[in-house]
Amino acid sequence: MFLIAPGVDDGDIVGVRLYDINPWDDCRTVYYKTAIAAAELIAEHVPAVIGGEPGMRQRGAAFAYPKRTPADGHISWTDTSEAICRLVRATTRPYPGAFSTLDGVPVRIWRAQPFSRDLFGDSAPADVCFITATSPREFVVRSLDGTVLVREADTVAKLEVGARLG
Repeated sequence: MFLIAPGVDDGDIVGVRLYDINPWDDCRTVYYKTAIAAAELIAEHVPAVIGGEPGMRQRGAAFAYPKRTPADGHISWTDTSEAICRLVRATTRPYPGAFSTLDGVPVRIWRAQPFSRDLFGDSAPADVCFITATSPREFVVRSLDGTVLVREADTVAKLEVGARLG
């Protein structure tokens, strides 16, 4: 937590709260943790701020990350399964989701997990290797180092085994 100053995020630091981010967290659960940490910081530090106690000076220059663009959610199937799943978790609801395409039609991916390093070894990255019998929204795609099980996706494209996502 920091005090508001004229620059971007460059006010004095009032308090810090660390929390873990686990492999099963997504952007929503990280927001929950952030909100809880912020509430704890406010309860702990607002009385001192109101009383005029100064915060710690930041060290070094403040910086801001570039604004996220829709292209940041594009899945590169030549990435590792873990990197792909991290992208999906980071961009899931309430964000626009990670995406790929099939014949130019968007395939929006909301949930995914690493599946297997051993199965579908003869497939190329981005190949759809398997579609579950229970739901066409669940399917397996080859990555650089294995496969990813897409647990939830939205698309009007006709997914078929052997199709290549872009």
